[in-house]
Amino acid sequence: MISLPKALIVVALFLVVVWAFFAFDIGRTDKTDVPVLTFTHCEGVGKISDTLPRVCVTPDGRSFTESVTNEESLLDMIRVTTPRPSMYITSPLMIEGFALGMWFFEGSFPVRLIDQDGKTIASGIAYAQDEWMTEAFVPFRAELTFSTTHRGVGKLILQKDNPSGEPSRDQALTMLLPFLTPYAEIKTSDAVDE
Repeated sequence: MISLPKALIVVALFLVVVWAFFAFDIGRTDKTDVPVLTFTHCEGVGKISDTLPRVCVTPDGRSFTESVTNEESLLDMIRVTTPRPSMYITSPLMIEGFALGMWFFEGSFPVRLIDQDGKTIASGIAYAQDEWMTEAFVPFRAELTFSTTHRGVGKLILQKDNPSGEPSRDQALTMLLPFLTPYAEIKTSDAVDE
């Protein structure tokens, strides 16, 4: 049988360990334990601006800017002339540019617009405006129609047509575009009338 002094020592040691656990936050797993190295990491712990490109500022004052397009990495395959990154959009959205013939299949490729929650709000087809069976750049055009009640930022996705279905052949140009809200339309039209 354990004597009273030994039992008190065991209980005291147990209480010291529990106190140390809480006092030093041992085992803490909240988001502040994750080092903030990118905009994506910062989203969970920092304050995000309403501008495009969005900027996230951490509690310790470091800032991270969100990339609005991956266009630069795909310039040798596809180039969008309209819309341009961060350009306000409304419906109908005209999309024009140039893509290598290999971006198309049967003269077209899919285009989608998703909202900031990842929900597809418009999808369509971009069509070659010239002979697409070439290794050169071919002009393309697409039009997307969507509800004008969306606020915030949408993501335009121009997907390389991949009839093989092989993931290794998937490529897409993405671009963040702010929606032109009714309030912004009023402010814009007021500025034009003056």
